[in-house]
Amino acid sequence: MYDPKRTQVAQSLVDFGRYFDTIFARTRIGGPVLLRPALVVPEDMSTGGGRRARQSIILQPEVPGPPALTVGWLDIPSRQAMIRTWGCLAAMHRQRFPGRAFDVDRGGYEQFFKQTTELLKTCGLATQVEDAPPDVGPVSGAPSAAAMAPPVAAPSGYGAGVLAIVGVTCFVLGLLVGVIVMMVRAKTG
Repeated sequence: MYDPKRTQVAQSLVDFGRYFDTIFARTRIGGPVLLRPALVVPEDMSTGGGRRARQSIILQPEVPGPPALTVGWLDIPSRQAMIRTWGCLAAMHRQRFPGRAFDVDRGGYEQFFKQTTELLKTCGLATQVEDAPPDVGPVSGAPSAAAMAPPVAAPSGYGAGVLAIVGVTCFVLGLLVGVIVMMVRAKTG
């Protein structure tokens, strides 16, 4: 929903979040609890000049109680994104919860992963794939160069083309509406 108090960047993040939700509205990833993909949209009216524009890509449980699983992030102003493979998530789970099974359906996640990487690439975001847990040491919690795989190849096929057209159209329309609203506000203010 449009809010005239939001900055243009914050509004574009909300619009992209709605677009993401539409794309993955019927996607569910199996396990003991069904998980649905979601994009965390900013609650603030401003991103501080883009400094708080990073949005988490999560798998949200369909029932209350279990925590959400963060599987990646995207940053529209910097045109960057990162998504983790199923193997990376399973390895992170083993580190945090030794002896406890990682119960996210691999096939369902890999299908979501493929669709998400296609969406991010189609929208023009430089996408990194994290296929190993980040090195967490005393110096830095950032992923090591060895943990980051090269960007995913460009999508191909009919589905990616349609996704590209819809994604770019929604993004451009969102920016256009933002500019028009700012012009109207400037004339009336």
